[in-house]
Amino acid sequence: MDRIHLFLTILLALTAMVEAGTPKSPRAFDSQVTTYFNNQQFNGTLSYDLSLHSSLLTGNFQGATITSLKRYDMGKSWTITKMNSNIQCRFDAYIDPSQEDIFGWVQYASYVGQEQIEGFNCGLYQYQNQGTVLQACYLPDMKTPVYLNLNQAVSYIFWNFKIRSQKSSAFAVPSYCPQQ
Repeated sequence: MDRIHLFLTILLALTAMVEAGTPKSPRAFDSQVTTYFNNQQFNGTLSYDLSLHSSLLTGNFQGATITSLKRYDMGKSWTITKMNSNIQCRFDAYIDPSQEDIFGWVQYASYVGQEQIEGFNCGLYQYQNQGTVLQACYLPDMKTPVYLNLNQAVSYIFWNFKIRSQKSSAFAVPSYCPQQ
């Protein structure tokens, strides 16, 4: 009888793990974020909306307010720098519209294990393909990411993460920005 009880307990645990599946990819959100890029740390706010094909990262860096605006529907990105009353907008690059879903790969990721990141216990998911390694760590609700690592090039730590739709006006390209 004990063996049957043990077998049923293990079977239920495995079923629960399989049903948990992979995390849900957020389609629109706002979050406070710490970004690491080229050995630099940048604290700010990330607004993202897949249905609007846009993302906006804003924060302070070396006394200036820096905004990175990506418009995947236009295939372009800009950097806007505000320091005192001086505002500059620089066209950065043409971007690949297929890269707009920053969490799209999670559905193909494998569960790696539990991690502790910035004091949060989260489930780490990883995707590898031809030398590319992508990682995301989600809270137990499977909806809230705490950490995102895009192939060791850029990583994000999220806090105050709020899933919500954005206003399209938040992603409007300012008239003073070059269109290239």
